[in-house]
Amino acid sequence: MNFDDFSSLSGFLTAIDGLDPDLVQFYFNLLTTNGVDLSPLLAAWHPIASLPPSEQGPAFERAIRDVDTLWAQAKKLTMLWYSGVWDWDTGSAIPAPNALTSRDPGNYDNSALLVWVLSQAHPAGVTQGYGVWQSPPKEN
Repeated sequence: MNFDDFSSLSGFLTAIDGLDPDLVQFYFNLLTTNGVDLSPLLAAWHPIASLPPSEQGPAFERAIRDVDTLWAQAKKLTMLWYSGVWDWDTGSAIPAPNALTSRDPGNYDNSALLVWVLSQAHPAGVTQGYGVWQSPPKEN
């Protein structure tokens, strides 16, 4: 797999410029070391990545969205970015979902999970920083 193509495709799928490079590297390494082969998807993406942004969407539709196997992988990659979970097929060597939720497996409070970043929220039960519990809640 090509890291640069993985990074640019991830940015396209999430519509976020400047994804955390450490997290891009983490997900890339995680998928490659667990035998996930995104080579066909990345090969289809490679020529699209060099197009002007206004042409990427239609080219993506033709080259990836219209091809069932590539579209399935693109959806899984999007799910990984937003939820930290890789939707694997039965028999895959990918670890359990909680191992994919952060750079530190099992860390529920990972602000890099895009669902929390984009919703401007936090996981239930996770405080918003030191001292948040020092004052009683405001009455309605």
